[in-house]
Parts: sequence; structure tokens; C-alpha cells
Amino acid sequence: MQNNLPTQSGFVLKGEIGDLSDGSEVTLQYGKTTLTTKSKANTFLFEGKVDRPVQAIIRTNEGMVTVVLENTRITLECDSVEEMRLHSQIEGGYEQSVLNEMMHFYQADFRLRKKQYTDDEEKQQLQTYLAQYGKEPIYRVVAKKHPNSLLGSELLFANRAEIGREALALLYEQMSPQYQDSPAGRGIQFFLSNEVLQVGDRCPSFQVQTIQGEDFNLTQLMGRYAYLIFWGANCGGCRSHNKYVKANLHRFPPEVQVVSFYLGNNVASWEKASTEDQITWLNLSDLATGFSQIQTLFGVQAVPNAFLINDKGILIGKKLRTRPNFFQNLQRMIKKDVY
Repeated sequence: MQNNLPTQSGFVLKGEIGDLSDGSEVTLQYGKTTLTTKSKANTFLFEGKVDRPVQAIIRTNEGMVTVVLENTRITLECDSVEEMRLHSQIEGGYEQSVLNEMMHFYQADFRLRKKQYTDDEEKQQLQTYLAQYGKEPIYRVVAKKHPNSLLGSELLFANRAEIGREALALLYEQMSPQYQDSPAGRGIQFFLSNEVLQVGDRCPSFQVQTIQGEDFNLTQLMGRYAYLIFWGANCGGCRSHNKYVKANLHRFPPEVQVVSFYLGNNVASWEKASTEDQITWLNLSDLATGFSQIQTLFGVQAVPNAFLINDKGILIGKKLRTRPNFFQNLQRMIKKDVY
């Protein structure tokens, strides 16, 4: 497919997928925007404009892939819908090239593990290519190599604890004002300026809202113990955890209130997932963009993640897991509470 689309002030994204049926619905979703089109002769086309580079998801009935939208010409090629996620060839701007670097690593690693090479020479080439990145996870390598990019800045925030404050501060200084002022950049700056809560620390006063749209301050949790769960609508483990809590709600000690804290800014997704998981207990969110100050203070880098706060607002348990004897352990933590 030739990338001969005319240059304009916005983006033009043209895709070609070998087995994409005519008339198939294709969607492009970024932020709160969703564009929809129909395929024709295995191809589809989207046009638009973004204020800054943004990650987007292209979806068909049977496949999906991540692209980075920049106001330039973008092309996508793939042999089949089934292979979209790992084997699409995408060309675009600088931000797409950063994402491509990480995806090329995953593709090479996949081929090596699945023995998808023709001979020993090709196997050696794959091994040599992967070895250049060392033993550190590729996402952390990309974060350190490209701090001045959308993906790099987001990966820096997501791996802030592992990278460490000193190294993170130096990488933050390499970021342009555009990325320092991005949601990820502001999240990094907040992390560098504040200490993560530890057991024995008093939980902060933050204004959030309930799923009913009412204002709520975290200090209102005082007076009872709180089992605080951070979760996301698109997280399978979170959804399973929600269902576990629902099924075992009667087993929580009477002095413990269950509190869910949704991470994200999509109210419709929050409401839909909460309804499906039958969350009837206190359901809060700050509706941040994924770089929540509350999330940062609690040191949440992966979800689901749960904490126990005592009746005086003091953190007494971190990263709790619903393992066997969970409720006995919860009772034990409450009895041993010295704060």
C-alpha cells in the first residue's frame, strides 16, 4: 500500500487488512472520541485532528490494535484481522516509531518462543536482536530511551517505583515542556514531590465523587475501618475481584466498610462495569486520566490493589490479596492495630 495520501493539518489514517470483509464496521477510539466507518475492498479510512499525540485503538469485529495519532499520514497493513494486535505494520509520526520499537521487540520474542523461524541463521538473528536490549523489561528500556515521547512518559510514570526517584528526576528533566505538562508528566512531578503512603501514615484529604455524582472527601471514611480497592473497568482481574467481594460481602467484619475506587475518566465505563459487577457498596473516583494523585500517593501501579485503613484514617495494610484465610487475616490485622 502506497503512503501517497495528501498532507493536511490533521491526520489521515488508511488501513488495509487482507481478509477484512467489505462492509465490516471499523472503529477508532481515543479519549472520549469514537469514529466509525465501513471497510471497502479490504481498506478503511479515518480523518481527524488531535491537539497532541494520543494513543488510539482500532477495532474490528474480531481484532484490535493500538496506534498513535499525530497530525500526519498514517498507514496500517496486516494480512489478517486475527493478526492485527501483534503483526500490523504501522507507519506514522515519531510517536508511532517509539511504539513500533517496543512492538518489534514483542514480535521478535514471540517468533523466537514459538520457533517461527526458517533456520538457525534466522534464529540467531532474532536472539542477537533481542539481546541488545539486555535483561531489563523492554517497556522500561523504551521509557528510559524515549522520555520525551507520549509512550515513554507514560511508561516512566507506570514504572516510577522501579526506576527510582533519582533516575526518574533526571529523565523528567529531559522531557520537553509539552510532556512535562502532559498527564503523565504531571503525575511524575507529583510523585517526585510527594512520598508514597506507608503503613502508619495518615491518609490524605482528597475531594472525589461517588458514582451517583455526589461530592465525597476521603476523610469521611474515618469512624470505621475501610477496605479500599483500586480497580479499572478494562482489567479482568479487577472485575473478578469485584465479583469475589460481592459474593463474600457478608463475610467482612461489621466494623469494615468496603470502598471501591475506580481509576479512569470514562463515566459510562465506570457505570457499566459497576452495574455488571453489582457494586452496591461505596463506589468512588476522582475521574482522573490514569495519572491520579490519589493513585500515586497510594503507590498503585497495577490493579486490582487493596488497602486497609483504620477508623482513625491511618493506613494499616497494603497490597492485600484475597487468598485463603483472607477474612481471618483481616480480623487479625484489626485486632493488632496499634494506631
